[in-house]
Amino acid sequence: RRVHGHTGGHFGHRGHGRGIEAEKFARNNDFRLLEIIKRMDILNILPEVNRNQNACGGGAILATMATATQLGAQQARILDYTNSYIVTHEKNPNDSDDTTVGYSSIVFV
Repeated sequence: RRVHGHTGGHFGHRGHGRGIEAEKFARNNDFRLLEIIKRMDILNILPEVNRNQNACGGGAILATMATATQLGAQQARILDYTNSYIVTHEKNPNDSDDTTVGYSSIVFV
């Protein structure tokens, strides 16, 4: 069974609920990947992304982490996380769109 990190009608599936229920699913799915990144666990990036589709750019994340490691980075720091549901509903609380995509900023040091 494939789990989708990006959830909602724009992605052709609504199996994770609507509204805050879908947001909670997406957040938990995203945080699982963020924990792998924080551990600098490069070998598990692609398996996680392929299994749970919690990033559009698993290859880009892997390449960035590999390069950062070669340049001496030993840790990843998550600076911020949000998702499209939070951003959309802060500005438009009555918007019925239940699509949720996560965004994070990370620095490697």
